[in-house]
Amino acid sequence: MVGGLIAREAKALRQQNRECGMGIEKDLSKRMKSEVDDLFCESSSGKVELREVEYYVSHHGLDGPLESFLDQPIDTFPEEPRAELINVLGTYSHMHSPGRIVLVKDNIRRYFWRTCSTILNNYPSIWITRNDLKNTVDVIVLKVWWHEQFHFCCDVFRQLFQSQFNPLIEEALAVAYSRSQVLNARQSSRSTISRIHPQFFQIFMKIVYSYKSPGYRDWHLYGDPVRFGQGLTVYAMNNGKVLSSNGVDVPRMLMDIIASLLAKENSGYIEEIV
Repeated sequence: MVGGLIAREAKALRQQNRECGMGIEKDLSKRMKSEVDDLFCESSSGKVELREVEYYVSHHGLDGPLESFLDQPIDTFPEEPRAELINVLGTYSHMHSPGRIVLVKDNIRRYFWRTCSTILNNYPSIWITRNDLKNTVDVIVLKVWWHEQFHFCCDVFRQLFQSQFNPLIEEALAVAYSRSQVLNARQSSRSTISRIHPQFFQIFMKIVYSYKSPGYRDWHLYGDPVRFGQGLTVYAMNNGKVLSSNGVDVPRMLMDIIASLLAKENSGYIEEIV
């Protein structure tokens, strides 16, 4: 009965998202971009000054240490996560009925604004506009969303291949996956991420992927497509070596499965903003 209720909730949420024309990542990005629009800019060019960002951060209670967001806890769980998790950006709860992806709105907002403030403090001559910040909102939201979607895909792999759950390895792979997705979007002329000021984008990416916590900080072990594919094969499949030795391109097969799983939003999981 509980499973049926969750399934009905998931169906209702999918219908709501279709009617609204957006998933949670687009919804959260839209909300945060409206905050960027609230910034006061003296210059007609739209250049954003440090004092404007610092005033906004302080006035809206978004200030504090950036480092706390670079020490992320494990964010994927066989059961629903504990309520006392601090500074977590998103979570994924494993499938019993549908899996559940959660984006933590206020923490993602703080993470974004504190990173922007840090960059402007350390690089006072950098020239960025409101549009640069609005497009960078997509980076911060999508990186968390893609990270949690990867956890969902690993959950599916466990159902398919009886692989074992190792949260530290999975976190490293999830970080590497989200980073590769952001960089791929950067190469697409249709993506808002491609329009961000180059220096600002480079510094922003360096900061937000400078994780200190176990698992997360090991993403560089899977930081290129070859090492990521190898790591994913070892983690996701018990019999990957047998297939590889017989000429099967297992990394490509697994990436194709991921692409198929994520081609349709909310297929196999439900998602929400809290």
